[in-house]
Amino acid sequence: MNHKDLWAKHIKLHIYTANYLKDLSRHNINFQIWRDRTIETLQKAFGVNSDMVERFRKIKFNIPQKLHPDDNNNSDYAKKAYITGIEEAIRLLEECLEQLDGSKKNYSIHF
Repeated sequence: MNHKDLWAKHIKLHIYTANYLKDLSRHNINFQIWRDRTIETLQKAFGVNSDMVERFRKIKFNIPQKLHPDDNNNSDYAKKAYITGIEEAIRLLEECLEQLDGSKKNYSIHF
């Protein structure tokens, strides 16, 4: 197995995991661990200062402080922002996977 195959497997696992994170929040330790490990994988696969790493880091998983609505609706907006961030991360990881192995939408995980 070459390095590209190894990183592709890691990215597939990050995609798989991201789908299960949608029921959590950005404050959950499992989300935080996933985000940190995903950044580490992207750094190893594409380089520390690569475009993919920077794009992933810029993904917002929360509402910007200045745009917070009133407290009554805050949790709904925060959840929507979190899920939107997860979905954006998945799309970026799919793009990374395509760059590594040229696959198209075949992100199944085999254990």
